[in-house]
Amino acid sequence: MEIDQCRAFGGGRPYAYTTVATVVQNLRGKGAVENAGGRLDGYHPVYAPQARAGDQMDEAWKRAPDPDAAMQHFLSGMTKAELGRVERALASVRARPAARQGGTVDT
Repeated sequence: MEIDQCRAFGGGRPYAYTTVATVVQNLRGKGAVENAGGRLDGYHPVYAPQARAGDQMDEAWKRAPDPDAAMQHFLSGMTKAELGRVERALASVRARPAARQGGTVDT
């Protein structure tokens, strides 16, 4: 769905082209989008899909009333191959210097 359709879908008037252009230019200045050619519809996010997926998992973890139970439930549905990916990711994170919360990695 395009930006002008999103607002109209909810019953509001579509955004003005100049409003969208200003927002896109601000995002471009911050390095969040890049021009793929064309006009405003030729921009796409720079944000990596892997980073977004990781952020979504982090958000779900923080919203869970019992994060440990949520993680156990999440992991219990995984195959051996998926669990192997989790183990490799943990090993990789543990091998790097910690970037979170004062330089320590939770274990």
